[in-house]
This record gives sequence, C-alpha cells and structure tokens, in this order.
Amino acid sequence: VPYELVRFQGDDEDKNWENLVHHITLSNLVIEYNDRLPESQFDQYDVIRNTENPDASVYFQNAENCQIINCTIQHSGSYGITLSHHAQNIEILGNELGDLGSGGVNFFGYGPGTLDVNKNNTVMYNNIHDLGLAPYPHTAGITLYQSGSNTISYNYISKSPYAGVTILGEVAVGFNSDKFSAAWDFFGNM
Repeated sequence: VPYELVRFQGDDEDKNWENLVHHITLSNLVIEYNDRLPESQFDQYDVIRNTENPDASVYFQNAENCQIINCTIQHSGSYGITLSHHAQNIEILGNELGDLGSGGVNFFGYGPGTLDVNKNNTVMYNNIHDLGLAPYPHTAGITLYQSGSNTISYNYISKSPYAGVTILGEVAVGFNSDKFSAAWDFFGNM
C-alpha cells in the first residue's frame, strides 16, 4: 500500500524556485486508503515532532498556486494533506478530511533562520475529523511549523486527540543548533 496517493513535487535545486509545480486543481475527488511509513524506517534527517508522521494522502512540495476543492480524503495512515518546504498560495477549500492516522493539514517549512517560503496559503470551510488513529496522539487538525501569513478559518474540526490548530515554533536554543530541539524521534533521540 503506498504511503502517499498524490504527490506534486517541484524542483528545489539551488533553491532558485524556477521549476515549481503550479496551477494544479484537484476538485470533487475521493482519495482514500493509504498506509504510513513505519517509524523504524523514518529517514534519520526527518524532523518528526511528538509522534507525527511525515506522509500524507496528498503531498505538495515546492508548489504554488494550486487548489484542493470539495474533495474527500479519508482512511489515511498519516496526514490528509501536507504542504512541505516551498508552498505558497495553495487553497484547501470545502474538503472532508477524516479517519486519519495523524492530522488533517500539515504545513512544514524549512525551519527558523533558513528560508521563509511556506506562506500565503488558505484553509477554509473544511470538515476535519477523527484524527490521530495510527495512533499519533499529539497531532492536530491543522499543524503549522515555520509557515506564516496563512488564512485558516471556518473549518469544523472534531475528534482530534490533541488540538484543533497547532502553531509550532522553535525554542531559543534551537536557533544556533544543527538539531531541532522539538524533534525527538520515536526512540528518544534528538
């Protein structure tokens, strides 16, 4: 079973953002039944925070000006939707995200003091429910890490094991370190 069902990934070579995925719209689709990468197989460099999984049914990385509208995303072993690294002007509107191993929507930028290119996205009018079933008990309906200037409103979030919306940052010691202090893996290593 695949860990991701739909992946849009642009090129990030030299971080010049010339070859981004752009102007893609997913509308009125049912996307369901994907697994998750087992914790023992996570890349040692993945920043995994408090029992969250990096996979998603729909995964955008290095993308701009895309939309997910009126879709149903369910029965996932991880997140419903992830916007990773460079993700700008992505609209997630009127979807149902449910029966998920982790959370509903995950924004994941590069980290503090690096690149500020995960921003200006919109998440509105979504029904996000039945979360953290993998079990990932410290996940939220919408998780933001190093992502700003987003519009998140009018979402109905229920049956979340942790919170509706989580906005994460880095503690001061993490700014001058090669490791993120909030990134403990499943084996207690940082």
